[in-house]
Amino acid sequence: LRLGSPHMPSSKRLFDVVIASVLLLFLWPLIAGLALLILCMDRHAPFFAAQRMRGVDAPFSMWKLRTMRGCDDGLPTGGTKAALITPLGQALRRWHLDELPQLWNVLVGDMSLVGPRPPTRHMVEAFRSDFAEVLSCRPGITGLGTVMLATEERDAMRSAANHETLERIYVGNILPCKLKIEAHYATHQSFGLDVWIMLKTARLILFMHSRKDGQGRSKWDANVAGL
Repeated sequence: LRLGSPHMPSSKRLFDVVIASVLLLFLWPLIAGLALLILCMDRHAPFFAAQRMRGVDAPFSMWKLRTMRGCDDGLPTGGTKAALITPLGQALRRWHLDELPQLWNVLVGDMSLVGPRPPTRHMVEAFRSDFAEVLSCRPGITGLGTVMLATEERDAMRSAANHETLERIYVGNILPCKLKIEAHYATHQSFGLDVWIMLKTARLILFMHSRKDGQGRSKWDANVAGL
């Protein structure tokens, strides 16, 4: 197990290990049951390893339950890509159950419970200096950028008619704002902020999809994050 680093205090690492261990102890039957359901209903391997970066030169495999057909390009799902999500995958994504295997990534030290969402190598190579700052702290299952831009990102992705538009919206509008927010987290992270992010994440999972379309839409700039 990887211990703390200058950018991750040992106390935070201990918290991650304890919480991830407890959650895996109670949730492994659910994860196994969902994997069996995917195998039976969708007829494909229930787990897949998404290739992500935990540093500008440090790739790792981020585990997820499979929710869609086709390859993983690391972009949010929208436009024609949304059609690749299976019916079961829709339900798993609605409650973010597809992310549960990442508790193993937390346990072994590739990720933290809270931190910037891990990017693809392609994105890191395109924005290397920005990600060097953001990935100075360990990537997480949830993060400040995730909770602050959740509604706006979802609404923006719905406007993408095809893969090219999806990538243009994400790289041109969403990613720069996320990088600013995550850079802010990297230099101001604290236990209190992590607890707030986890509580905000739980609230988003429970209530975000009950909001009306367009509600909470914000301008794509740093003001969204109050920076």
